[in-house]
Amino acid sequence: MSVTVLLLPFSTNPTDGSLTAAGYISGVIFWTGLLGGSISYIVLCRKYKKELSKERQRIPAILRFFSNRTAVIIDVCLVIGLAGIIFSRIVTRSSTVIELISLFLLITSIYLHCLVNGKLFAYIMENERSKEV
Repeated sequence: MSVTVLLLPFSTNPTDGSLTAAGYISGVIFWTGLLGGSISYIVLCRKYKKELSKERQRIPAILRFFSNRTAVIIDVCLVIGLAGIIFSRIVTRSSTVIELISLFLLITSIYLHCLVNGKLFAYIMENERSKEV
């Protein structure tokens, strides 16, 4: 889904600014990926509803930071992506490459942040640890 950000330089026609085929394709890929990921997450949450109800996490995943080892890595990437976006907006002569990489990192890490700080990821990690023992 966030790979579509890397298609942005090819999405407009340089002469008149209209969208090219790559622009339409990147939009379709982005929204299809976002909807597909959200639907699969909802399906998995409903499938494991009984097991997930035992998890006692009071703070929503989007507001919870650094909750496990994987989340620390993802949350640091989120901060780096956000800092890159802010830097590229403040510095007017910043490179388009910096902007695109920062946007890619930010979108990817926001999506992953919600996943790795949520109940479903905690349940999966707990089951993986219990299988190792």
